[in-house]
Amino acid sequence: ETDTVAVVPRGVKEIPDHAFYGLSSLRRVELPEGVEKIGRSAFAWCDSLREMRLPASLTDIGAHAFAYCEALERAHLPSRLRHIGNNAFSRCLSLTSAEVPASVTELESYAFSDCVSLERATLPANKSLLGELIFSGCVNLRELRCMSTVPPPFDCASFIFEPDETGLYRQCVLMVPAS
Repeated sequence: ETDTVAVVPRGVKEIPDHAFYGLSSLRRVELPEGVEKIGRSAFAWCDSLREMRLPASLTDIGAHAFAYCEALERAHLPSRLRHIGNNAFSRCLSLTSAEVPASVTELESYAFSDCVSLERATLPANKSLLGELIFSGCVNLRELRCMSTVPPPFDCASFIFEPDETGLYRQCVLMVPAS
C-alpha cells in the first residue's frame, strides 16, 4: 500500500460521516477554505494520517472524527471552531498538544481521551459546559491551562480524569489566569 494524499476540492462545505473511515494508507489531507463541518468518524482509523490542515472556516468537528488516528502529531484547531464532538481525537497516540480555541462552546466527553503522548492542553476562555473525562487516559499530560476566569462546569459533575487515575492529578499542573 502506498501513502495517499487526499485533496478535497473547493466548494465542499462538509466532509460526510465516515468519508475516509479506515483508510490506513491516508497520510495527509488538504481541506479547502469553505469546509465548515467534519462529520462523524470521517477520518477515524486513518492510522497513518500525520498531517491535517484544518481550514479557518471550520466550525464543527463531529464525534470520533479523528479517533484512532495514531500517527496524527498536530491538530491546529481554527479560531472559529464552535463544537468538538465526543471522542473526536480519542487514541491519537502521537498528539503531543491540544489548544482548544475560545470560540468552542461545546467540548464533548472523552474528546482527547487516551492520547498517551499528550503533554500540554489548553481549555477555552469561556464558561461553557465541558464534557466528562475529556483527558481520561492521557498518562503524560503535564500541563493543563484553563483560560477562563470562571471555572467551567463539567457534564455529569465529572472530572478531567477517570476516578482510578488519581495519580495523574499529582503530575499535571493546572494553570489559570491570575484573576
